[in-house]
Amino acid sequence: MLVCRFATIAAATLFALLLGSGSAWACSVPNFFVNSTIADADTVNANFTAVLACVNVNSVVGPNSTTNGNAACWNNTTGSLLKDCPAPGSGQGTPANPTGTASASLVMMGLGSSCTITPNRSGKVLLVVSGNAANSASGDGWAYQIRYGIGGAPANAMAVTGTAATTSAPDVPPTGIALPFCTQAVITGLTLGTAYWFDLALQRFGAGGGTASVTNLTCSALES
Repeated sequence: MLVCRFATIAAATLFALLLGSGSAWACSVPNFFVNSTIADADTVNANFTAVLACVNVNSVVGPNSTTNGNAACWNNTTGSLLKDCPAPGSGQGTPANPTGTASASLVMMGLGSSCTITPNRSGKVLLVVSGNAANSASGDGWAYQIRYGIGGAPANAMAVTGTAATTSAPDVPPTGIALPFCTQAVITGLTLGTAYWFDLALQRFGAGGGTASVTNLTCSALES
């Protein structure tokens, strides 16, 4: 019982201190407890009463309605008003296998109609594209890069557009082998409520003049 009592006291005191931390609130409790001593009910209740009074005085206001799974966020800079945070944006797609490319420069694969996200909360998003990659010419390889943007999604074989989310990653497979790949990036500063496409840019390299291709694709996006 003594352990539970001290845990309750500690929780109440910590809550009061947190209310006063980083905001304009000046919350405090009247009683301070030390280890190996017993606190009676009156002093404990007095601390809880002080915390409750502080909360009431500072008029903490929660959202009028909440959505299950949403978080509570501050709705002003003083930390005295709460709102219901929107759920983070997310996106998941399995685009059809795009036409490969014999271009020695990066070109878009045209995945953006399937690979999209609309950020709602932070504008900070993790993008992931995975699948298999190959080159039809023996000894030749490929390089790929995630790119993103707004507006109409680019079509297959278009010149690179949007913003690069990763550097160009080269790979050379064993002869006649398609290799699994996965590339990802964290991007920040996206505009809330705006739809973004993301895509894979691809190029071939090597002396064989082969065609680079990506297949069995999955694209995922998740906002923090």
